[in-house]
Amino acid sequence: MIAPLILPPRPELAPWIHHILLMPLRESCVSQLPAVLSPAILIFARGSGWQQPEHDASAPAPLPRAGLSGPRLRPAATRSAPDTCVISILFRPGMLAEALGPGLNELRGQTVPLDAAFPPAQVARMLARIDEDGQPARWIEHAQQWLVDNLRPRANAHRARLELGDPRLLFAPAAQLAGSLGIGQRQFERRMDRVYGTTLRDLRRLARFGLSLSDLLTGAGWRGRLAHLAQHYGYFDQPHMVREFVALTGHAPARLVQLAAGDDAGFWIYRFARRDFRSLFLTRQAAALEAAGLG
Repeated sequence: MIAPLILPPRPELAPWIHHILLMPLRESCVSQLPAVLSPAILIFARGSGWQQPEHDASAPAPLPRAGLSGPRLRPAATRSAPDTCVISILFRPGMLAEALGPGLNELRGQTVPLDAAFPPAQVARMLARIDEDGQPARWIEHAQQWLVDNLRPRANAHRARLELGDPRLLFAPAAQLAGSLGIGQRQFERRMDRVYGTTLRDLRRLARFGLSLSDLLTGAGWRGRLAHLAQHYGYFDQPHMVREFVALTGHAPARLVQLAAGDDAGFWIYRFARRDFRSLFLTRQAAALEAAGLG
């Protein structure tokens, strides 16, 4: 029986990606996924999956065996076949565009086959090695070696560098951020869209949401805490926090906690321990914001 694995990236990949997840889904289920800022590589080491339609009754669309997903500002649902194992590799915000060149705004809300963005022969070799290997930890190693071989940062990367010494600048006015980078505000906004696949406003929304979600799911109970969490994480008020959670997960905070505590296999993503959740999903900026007392 395959158990979930969460492994740190190799040192040469650590600036690029979060921890890597291998998630076994033993029964067919519909995984309920929140909005996410980070682009991701998803590899079906075993089994397969389908993208569930959002609003209509049309048939689910098959997901590629190995796919590249852009930032997503809405929740999504994917159905998996029984005995599926998925490798999830999330890029740190801003890093994928440095390697690939095309703007992430082109991938926003989309999943494309990995061999549409990288050399098909190399993708095929990586998948063949995974197929031939019976050790789950080695599946992750094959994926990491493929990343090492294929990620080629450009010397002149045009990305909005928000890895700033003072994390409070993330919530500074756009004009101040642009000035700190030595560019105009319009140019700064274009870079944000191209590199992060989103606006500064949505980058802030998702940083705030990720921190509050982690605290909500792993704190000492939610009853009586929502107003405190809303204030602590910079929402205008509790109704504002509720609206954001509905927009980004499909559920109000209290309902999400109940679902995460239940037995629906589709809510597995909300059941990680606090440290694992943050290693897998949260940006450096979000962690720095919390350390600065701004979470």
